[in-house]
Amino acid sequence: MSTRARVLSAAVAAGAVGSVLVGVAPAAQAEQGLSSCPGEVLCLYQYKNYGGQMLKVASNAHETSLGSWDNKPSSMVNNSGYSIYLYSDKNYKGSRYTAKHDSVDTTFSNNHFDNTASSLHGH
Repeated sequence: MSTRARVLSAAVAAGAVGSVLVGVAPAAQAEQGLSSCPGEVLCLYQYKNYGGQMLKVASNAHETSLGSWDNKPSSMVNNSGYSIYLYSDKNYKGSRYTAKHDSVDTTFSNNHFDNTASSLHGH
């Protein structure tokens, strides 16, 4: 098997989510909060107050399903220059949450979107 085929197989086996998945950080790194989210991406966190694992999302991502992150995000930091829209159902359907550019949300509970995101699209 070629190196490329092994890398692709590993990505599929790991459940990588299309272009959304820029990287998943371990819980210890995500606990650093705001400072753990690099510029030009949206960071979704497993728990409120930027806790648990972190998913980095490119600002131009278009994902009809969040795969293993379906209904998982509870807080976010959007360091991109763009608004990114999260939807409660796959295929950009259902309720919509707007992660405005250069913004933070310590808990999605305050807007009834905790553990709800199933798809998203950027600019």
